[in-house]
Amino acid sequence: MKTSICSMVLFFLFTISIFSQKDWKFSSISVSTGETSLTKGLTFSGSISSEHKTIVADLNAELGQALLFYDFSDHFSVGPTIGFYKNVLWFAPIASTSLFNSHIKTLHWGGWSFGNSETSKNETKAIFMFSYQQISICTKSLEVSYALQHYYRFSPEHIFSLKRTINFNENLSAFVSGGYMKTAQKYLWAMGASYNFN
Repeated sequence: MKTSICSMVLFFLFTISIFSQKDWKFSSISVSTGETSLTKGLTFSGSISSEHKTIVADLNAELGQALLFYDFSDHFSVGPTIGFYKNVLWFAPIASTSLFNSHIKTLHWGGWSFGNSETSKNETKAIFMFSYQQISICTKSLEVSYALQHYYRFSPEHIFSLKRTINFNENLSAFVSGGYMKTAQKYLWAMGASYNFN
């Protein structure tokens, strides 16, 4: 466990230090707790941006990841992602769309890992790890989402979620979210706060 946490901390710091130079500027930081389909427990997140590029980094006890988005337009972003999950390295392409003044958003993500995260066994051969497809309907403070998630050889998971954001001012906001995983018959919840530097 200590090795896993140390490797993720080093990975997080390395990512931030590399891309916080030159034209890169910090965009936001956030802290959250609870459980979603993608995060669990206390999670720290940060993002930096430069022109048409944005890097998001997340870190918790099980996960360390960096997502690089290239904005080809106001409506479409794509890029590579990489990280550790339960001390197993994975990589994945990611794409997102934003339509109708950001009232409809989609996320398309699929990746491979060098080993099985559920057994924490590392391998040199990449195997299918996950596919995550999400669509969200958004207002200024409310987001309703549906996601279809495949994870290794487990049964496909249908995830329904609702997120409420409270903006205190131009920079500071908080959120609370709830969800339900149909196949696992499991309820999800999370809450957190973020600070936007822009």
